[in-house]
Amino acid sequence: MQVQLRGISARHPAARAGAPAALGPIDLDVRAGEHVAVIGPSGAGKTTLLQVMACALKPDAGRVELDGTDVGALPRPALQRLRGRLLLAPQVPPLPPRQRVVTSVLAGRLPAMTLGASLRSLFYPSDIPAAHAALARFDLADKLFERVDRLSGGERQRVGLARALLAPASLWLVDEPLSALDPTRSQQAVATLIDAAREGGRTLIATLHQVDVALARFPRIVGLRDGRLAFDLPAADVTRERLTRLYAQHEHELLGAPPKGDEPDQATAPVAPALQMSTAAPARDPAWLGRAFWLTAAVVLLWPLGVATEFRPWVLVEPDNLRVSAQFIGSFFPLAHGGEFLAMVARETWRTVAIATVGVTLALGVAIPLTLLATRVLSVSALSGRMARVPAGLRQAARWALIVLRSIPELVWALVFVRVVGL
Repeated sequence: MQVQLRGISARHPAARAGAPAALGPIDLDVRAGEHVAVIGPSGAGKTTLLQVMACALKPDAGRVELDGTDVGALPRPALQRLRGRLLLAPQVPPLPPRQRVVTSVLAGRLPAMTLGASLRSLFYPSDIPAAHAALARFDLADKLFERVDRLSGGERQRVGLARALLAPASLWLVDEPLSALDPTRSQQAVATLIDAAREGGRTLIATLHQVDVALARFPRIVGLRDGRLAFDLPAADVTRERLTRLYAQHEHELLGAPPKGDEPDQATAPVAPALQMSTAAPARDPAWLGRAFWLTAAVVLLWPLGVATEFRPWVLVEPDNLRVSAQFIGSFFPLAHGGEFLAMVARETWRTVAIATVGVTLALGVAIPLTLLATRVLSVSALSGRMARVPAGLRQAARWALIVLRSIPELVWALVFVRVVGL
């Protein structure tokens, strides 16, 4: 996919009014199938640049063209179809913690899947061999059926990159893909990304803090500083003097120090992608039998209950019931707005607030003394190591009272309060 930016200026959506633009104005052309690395100090606008290209951030000024199409002039349905051809891989991949790795990787295919197919894939992965092969290229084949929250930071980042291999996208926009990886894993990850992009004829634009990796692996380097284009050159023409000017006052980033807060991958042993690729993918999901059992058990247990309680939700859409529902909703219109009605609403609202205030006050009046009594460290006799009998008895009674009070639902207490105090 070809990318053209003309006079682009953009700022973060949460930026305060009057704040300077995080990016631009900037002009940039990227040919279809080209591989480009974007470098620059923190805060240079690299992430904002990718978000604009991905149609995830509307620019304040300028024009974005993808394959000759002005993105800003597209209607919403056409823009959604175009986004299906784009992949934006953020620095921290949005992986649900309790989701399994195989499901997270196959989520890369969601833009090309129907709603039914995507729901079926949640229950049983639709293409286990494809997910296994994508993970194997990042030395993660053994994590296929692990949960995401059991992975290290570097493993999660590589899972996010493996997802990209399955995405039906012709433009890959990858933000800091190596920030949580050690040098060995970084070399493997960037080589895999470039090889996969080359195999599919995809355009690859990646932001990198690892300047040495960018110069060694990418033929074209774009330097950003303070939201402006500092240089756009072949990697061979990027001299040390240019880099020194680009990273002035940020020399620690040029020397390869990872940004603060990154969690490096712990693995440092050499990897063997070819060996991982030769490992056969599992024939089936090992969790399918348990899921099928519990689904069957739920149906067997709930079906008789549904029959006994005459659970028939479809009656809600019968013509007679729909007509009654429509009449009920229609009775609210036109909305009452008379002076007497509005005065009554204000009066009852004030009463509700007053009741709530009294209730909170009473709750605090009960809770604070009980809490002080139940707190062992506030007992003077406990300083000797053992509380006296009377304080210990009071503390135990207070604890039991709190347990009883907390075990009763708040709605029940509200009903009791209303019954006693009244409306």
